[in-house]
Amino acid sequence: MSSKKILVVFGATGNQGGSVIDAMLKDPAMAKEYSLRAVTRDPTKPTAVALTERGVAVFKGNLDNKESLRAVMKDAYACFAVTNWQEIMDKEREIQQGKNIADIAKESNIKHLIWSSLPHVSKITNNEITKVLHFDSKAIVENYIREQNIPATFLHLGVFPTMTIQSIMPVPGTAETPTPQFPNKSDTPPSKKAYVMPLPIPATTRLPIFLVNSSTGSYVKAALSNTKFPITPPTVIACGEGNYSLSEIAAILSEEGDINVRNPPLLPQHPTISSQFPNFHFFPVETHN
Repeated sequence: MSSKKILVVFGATGNQGGSVIDAMLKDPAMAKEYSLRAVTRDPTKPTAVALTERGVAVFKGNLDNKESLRAVMKDAYACFAVTNWQEIMDKEREIQQGKNIADIAKESNIKHLIWSSLPHVSKITNNEITKVLHFDSKAIVENYIREQNIPATFLHLGVFPTMTIQSIMPVPGTAETPTPQFPNKSDTPPSKKAYVMPLPIPATTRLPIFLVNSSTGSYVKAALSNTKFPITPPTVIACGEGNYSLSEIAAILSEEGDINVRNPPLLPQHPTISSQFPNFHFFPVETHN
């Protein structure tokens, strides 16, 4: 029987869980201390089979089914848990999935639960912004884990770079036909395409950018290395590579992509902005003028 501690990794074939497994396998000290138990809905899919080929035990698990979670967490020491909002798009279901994980973690005497969480937007805005469902759902689970007195670390991941890239939109017109965002002909060289990043926050707002695929595992390793036990009260780790303003992000995209990206003026009353981005999914961050 192996003397290694078992680390259960949910979302093992996704960005976060995949990063955790990769980081653990590549770290000789961690690989010596922990054996990995990857959890996926379908162990037969290619990404799951690839994990098996790397020596990872792959378990079939269903976050809606507590019985399947019991099998997954049996005899485990630690657990990295994440839910997939994009998959279910249901706040109450995501909350229940997180509570299921917490309940079975406590029942299984998990010594360290690492929960991929987010800030409670409704609470920190005094209910002015209440539709950032995928933030609030994870925060509610975080609070539930606290109430259950489960030894835990909460990871608050920053903004993924893909979000900023996906937000840019082409601007109709060229350097010869100025637009409100590019009023001067010299603003957009003929060789460059013009884009805007129409996010409903000031261009001076600094966002904590986080490289989910390469960095999640590093933060989980740091959490597992915490020698303060029991972990009560739970630890919160804010994860980010650095803080970048929207104007800095636009400049980086312009330089690296050989395009011209601008941040349009922030006009909360503008019908396009207000209709496209109602209660947008940012939590309040520090703003510098």
